[in-house]
Amino acid sequence: MAETIDHSENRELAAAEFSVTGMKCAGCEQAISNALKKHPAVASVDAQAAEGRVRVRLLSPVEREELAQRIEAAGFGVNFEK
Repeated sequence: MAETIDHSENRELAAAEFSVTGMKCAGCEQAISNALKKHPAVASVDAQAAEGRVRVRLLSPVEREELAQRIEAAGFGVNFEK
């Protein structure tokens, strides 16, 4: 069963964090950001190649797998983190 990220009980935006493999430069950061920002639930993306991490802030509930698929479609590997 897929995990849904939901913030309905909290006024702050929900966030998801992923460990991403293959992200090595600013161009990689931009590719991931662009892929994720096309999702209607995504408010902002902070991709950090030096750390191999991507943090996503969300406007509405979304399954983590949906976001991971967008990162993978952009050519990168994904590990889930809380």
